[in-house]
Amino acid sequence: MNRAPAVLYHYTSPAALVGILSENRLRATNFLTHNDHSELIYGLDIAAHRLEQRLREKKLAAKLRRRFGDLLERIQQLRLEDIGAYYASLSENGNLLSQWRTYAGTQGFALGFRAMQKSALTFRTENDAPLELCRVLYDSDKQAKAIDDAIETSSAALDQLVGIASAIKHAGFSEEREWRITFHPPRLTDADATMFRIRAEGTDLVSYVELLPRSGVLPISCVVCGPGVYVSAARQALQLLLKQSGYKDVEIQTSDIPAL
Repeated sequence: MNRAPAVLYHYTSPAALVGILSENRLRATNFLTHNDHSELIYGLDIAAHRLEQRLREKKLAAKLRRRFGDLLERIQQLRLEDIGAYYASLSENGNLLSQWRTYAGTQGFALGFRAMQKSALTFRTENDAPLELCRVLYDSDKQAKAIDDAIETSSAALDQLVGIASAIKHAGFSEEREWRITFHPPRLTDADATMFRIRAEGTDLVSYVELLPRSGVLPISCVVCGPGVYVSAARQALQLLLKQSGYKDVEIQTSDIPAL
């Protein structure tokens, strides 16, 4: 895995910001409730296409042919509601217009989290279930290589392919430079229901997993106030919220993009 940059940013709305800071936790949300949930389907479609290509190879060994054929069938029969894929989105860029528009509304914020590495991820779940920090793949060659590595070497290739598909996006989104903290429980029919939380969001029910700091408060180094008419008021309220929530030495920055 490529080394993560010094800071990764999580774009959020004012309401979500209050919850994150006051409750001292981030949320990894079910992929089906993300506004871009079709991305996982996109990644699985690429995996299925790659398997179909391999199966057309005349010199493919019989053992691999059976394995690839079985894996392709399992992908095709996979129901979305049976997939366990939860993630929190981060970006290398803390001041991106498309992200402000998509995630932050008319006055949003970008939380800057200090460097997180796969070997020492600064988040955990309540029951210490395994989490991954992964860089989203936009390049088709890198996507194909990740899929090939999984189908060639993994004894649990379907689970691994779901994980890879969770970190694949179309090249048109590459400006986002996205990373994800991901949680992949076992098949939801077999998973421990106590590891999940449920909230009502409008008319929808949303499942999520809480991401807690390994120690102390969340590793926030800075917060960027997004474009807004009342950005000075937002900065002032943010200063108070950070103090109330026990966060010290957090730099507050302001976007130079005009109000949306």
